[in-house]
Amino acid sequence: MAGTGLFAEILDGEVYKYYSCGEWTKSSSGKSVSIINPTTRKTQYKVQACSQEEVNKVMDSAKSAQKSWAKTPLWKRAELLHKAAAILIEHRDPIAECLVKEIAKPAKDAVTEVVRSGDLVSYCAEEGVRILGEGKFLVSDSFPGNERTKYCLTSKVPLGVILAIPPFNYPVNLAVSKIAPALIAGNSIVLKPPTQGAVSALHMVHCFHLAGFPKGLISCVTGKGSEIGDFLTMHPGVNCISFTGGDTGIAISKKAGMIPLQMELGGKDACIVLEDADLDLVASNIIKGGFSYSGQRCTAVKVVLVMETVADKLVEKVKARVAKLSVGAPEDNSDITPVVSESSANFIEGLVLDAKKKGATFCQVYRREGNLIWPLLLDNVRPDMRIAWEEPFGPVLPVIRINSIEEGIHHCNSSNFGLQGCVFTKDVNKAILISDAMETGTVQINSAPARGPDHFPFQVIQMEKTSWACTVIIQVCLCFAFYIALNLGQPQKLVKTNASGHEPFDLYFISVRGGFRPHFQQFHLLKQMEKVARIYKASFVVSSSELGEDDPLMQNATQHFPSLRIPWYNTYTTAASKSEGQEAVCFEKKIKISNGKTLDVIGVDTQLLQDSVLRGSLSGNRNNKLHLLIRTLEANSSNWRIVVGYQPLIICGENNKEQMKKKQVFEYFHRMFLKFAVNVYLSGQDCTNHGNDGSVAYIGNPGLVEKEPYSIFLNGNSHYSRELANGFLLHRVSSMQIVTYYINLVGEVAFKNVLQQKGTDVM
Repeated sequence: MAGTGLFAEILDGEVYKYYSCGEWTKSSSGKSVSIINPTTRKTQYKVQACSQEEVNKVMDSAKSAQKSWAKTPLWKRAELLHKAAAILIEHRDPIAECLVKEIAKPAKDAVTEVVRSGDLVSYCAEEGVRILGEGKFLVSDSFPGNERTKYCLTSKVPLGVILAIPPFNYPVNLAVSKIAPALIAGNSIVLKPPTQGAVSALHMVHCFHLAGFPKGLISCVTGKGSEIGDFLTMHPGVNCISFTGGDTGIAISKKAGMIPLQMELGGKDACIVLEDADLDLVASNIIKGGFSYSGQRCTAVKVVLVMETVADKLVEKVKARVAKLSVGAPEDNSDITPVVSESSANFIEGLVLDAKKKGATFCQVYRREGNLIWPLLLDNVRPDMRIAWEEPFGPVLPVIRINSIEEGIHHCNSSNFGLQGCVFTKDVNKAILISDAMETGTVQINSAPARGPDHFPFQVIQMEKTSWACTVIIQVCLCFAFYIALNLGQPQKLVKTNASGHEPFDLYFISVRGGFRPHFQQFHLLKQMEKVARIYKASFVVSSSELGEDDPLMQNATQHFPSLRIPWYNTYTTAASKSEGQEAVCFEKKIKISNGKTLDVIGVDTQLLQDSVLRGSLSGNRNNKLHLLIRTLEANSSNWRIVVGYQPLIICGENNKEQMKKKQVFEYFHRMFLKFAVNVYLSGQDCTNHGNDGSVAYIGNPGLVEKEPYSIFLNGNSHYSRELANGFLLHRVSSMQIVTYYINLVGEVAFKNVLQQKGTDVM
């Protein structure tokens, strides 16, 4: 039982002591802080309300103890950690009891947390000996301009005093995840546990006390945040802060000053479900990921983004499983237990009522008794609802129906959170590409988000308005490895070969529609372009743009993406080009390809040329621009010819006066292209409802998501795909064919077009 037997030393009457200078002590303040049982909503425990003077004493002893601890051999540090881990596991039941009564954690999960924590302490001891036992040796002549006259030895040294602040939901596990690494590295620890979970943490600290760590090395102070919270985080004796929690971390970061911070501040983990996903597997993981511990996990599934075509089936499967969840007291090992406090329950209820007011579909009747909220699945949630963006930290899960992968990624990346996410699909290529596009610290594939195994990296993307940094860790579960082994789903993908496939000297280049895009779209587009340019050694980029050298896509690409620092050719050159004397041909390139053959790429200002066509005959000076294009085509005799313009030549809409003009322009240029053996006309995107048969492929680069469905026109046939919005094209040119790969925002090859040398095309 908590506070008895081995742990009797830490309890004084009804109030638990705090830990300072190797002793369990009562606060001189004479005050205490009550801890409310979430189930009974009555006071369960009391802890000391430490004063600022007592915090000062703790900091002084921690600083003194750390200096001698840093000189303690690694093997001795590890030995003490192993001993603490063994005591923790052996006496798991009293600590688990505290977890049940303080934070309403189901009994079986409470025991698991304590055992898992002991295992983590031992793991840190083992890894610490290996990592910290190594140094680095450098010599001076490895840097240009230096002789071999200096040697450098480096090793890792401790930071000093670490302030550790764990959250209420894992007050033991997330405490030792801070304590054990700090101790093995030679630091001292000051632990400030959460109010809900403080007694569990005090029992855990007693296990370290019993292991025999030096006095002052580990301290644990309890009290009101309003009295000692800022005092701790701003204390000059603190050398590093490790915090797990919510918005409080933002305030800490602003007050802490120039010291290292390690923080995790919550998540809105998205679950993206594709059409080919195993829906039974998805439903099981949604239940596990969204409702375990009543959704009070930073890595819980917080929003489901499911393709519309399978949404009905998935919702029914999840509803059936929700109905089987048990609801009740944590002592009974119920699946759904009370949330941690009345204020938390009120916040969750506010999100639910907002969703109801705005038209969400309730898959169950909303029910609440005190802090106990029955599990609730909300379907047809829209972005204007708070539940779509805010973290409920409770057993309420929103479902948003999406029509494309890009839509799901867009919602995920628009969140202020960036902790974890997951993707469900049998297509390994799609899974990896989507996970790469998601701005989250960790992406689980075919498995619910989770922290762990505990030795896996656990990092978060830090988001700002215009800049962000991230580390993406892809955790591919064993079950997914079996999918790959069984070859379940082989998506179309780019493959670069030579002997049996493409010729070794094939030319690759990229074409894209320039112009302005939202920041997140531009970043993902350029990220995918850079990857493709690097892998296929693209020689240049052709941009269909009206902005020329002022095009923001080109400027950002060449400044921030190394693989895209290759020649960019624009269909419109400079702002000065708007003058009357602007030439119709923007650029003209003859490029060698395999087997001694060549490719002509000619960029034209189609707006000027269209104006010339509509003015009349070719006899006047007004049509010199058309003559220039004709002379350019006559002067070149390459095996392949590609003309690039901004304006699409294909006609859209009804047969009105404006469309008749467009038809006149198209027919003129189409005859010219046939006469001079132009193989491809590349342009911006447009719809396709008119065209002539022949050997010319009219291909439009994908535009923004808001535009019409993406289309290409080939020999009288039009092809549409919404998946290509905001994508780009990769072209491979050999002596016998031009292959165009249509690549969407997540880097997926949606389909390809093959144009044979004789002019026949194959989709």
